[in-house]
Amino acid sequence: MFPNQLVKKASVVSVAVLAAALFAPVGTSQSDVAMPNPPEFPFEIDAALAAQGRPIYHRNCANCHDPAGSRTRTVIPIDEIGTDRERLDTWTQEAADKANEVVASFGITRKDMLKTEGYLSHPLDGVWLRAPYLHNGSVWSLRDLLESPSRRTRVFWRGFDVYDPDDSWLEIEDEAKP
Repeated sequence: MFPNQLVKKASVVSVAVLAAALFAPVGTSQSDVAMPNPPEFPFEIDAALAAQGRPIYHRNCANCHDPAGSRTRTVIPIDEIGTDRERLDTWTQEAADKANEVVASFGITRKDMLKTEGYLSHPLDGVWLRAPYLHNGSVWSLRDLLESPSRRTRVFWRGFDVYDPDDSWLEIEDEAKP
């Protein structure tokens, strides 16, 4: 169950600014395989807040997370990211080699997985559908993403299928809400 102290944490304006900047359609993503456009955000986007958020996104996020960003889909060194290394340190070259062997045994041809010293920067198109957030899945909503780590929800359930446009996450069960 969710802790009783679960509350709406970030200001509606902050969430709306981030959401408006991230949810606007951005075009086709390209990686090793072309992917279709993500579904458009199905809720109303405040145009004024989107205009406020756009320069913030372009200044702080787009270089690594916009589908056309120069560092999108590249490995960003862990020291530059400044986040925890737990997931990074659990992945070894030995584990990558074993995973590559299994994939090859199925007759699948793709680039080999490698041990890196950072995290791959993913594009944020369709991010509203991809919670939980961050490299380790530790943040349950875009609202919590805007909070300091010490104020974020620490326990949450995954797997619900009703979207909560206020928190930008799949809704939690009613009895789990405070």
